[in-house]
Amino acid sequence: SYNSSEVFYPQELWPNMYHVSSTFNDTGNTFYNFQVRDSFGNLGSTRDSVYYQVVFPNTNSIFSWPNLMARIKIKPNSVVSSSSIALHVGDFENQNLRSNYSSVSDFYHLLPYDIEFNKEIELSFDLQDEIYDEENLYIMKLVQDEWVPLVTNKENNKLYSYIDDGGVY
Repeated sequence: SYNSSEVFYPQELWPNMYHVSSTFNDTGNTFYNFQVRDSFGNLGSTRDSVYYQVVFPNTNSIFSWPNLMARIKIKPNSVVSSSSIALHVGDFENQNLRSNYSSVSDFYHLLPYDIEFNKEIELSFDLQDEIYDEENLYIMKLVQDEWVPLVTNKENNKLYSYIDDGGVY
């Protein structure tokens, strides 16, 4: 929520490894700022966000990732019962994955990874502010540490594909 913040103190799991957990209080974007200090007093931090939402069986739904570059459209009866999803953008620069392809965007996580949809949902990326050769762009899915290209449609500065499960795109 934009109006409230909480401070969490992690528990040490083993030397130099800590963990903290929390639950979502509400749907929508949650912004977080992790701050850490090492034994020498050096301070490090990271800022990030995640979008949390509930998908209901009988409604059309459109959800966007926190950076608003990608969105999913979910049709009625795509889920059997109310299901929680989370959308997160992950940085691709620090990833070493086997692939003959080059990434032009961050990683887009649709969580839980094991969610399955009864009907294909539309995953789309907005290209309005970017200059790309659209003929060579594809939406891809990360499968066992390899990028697999999906059938990708291109129109009106938008790339879109149809998917039936969670994952990293």
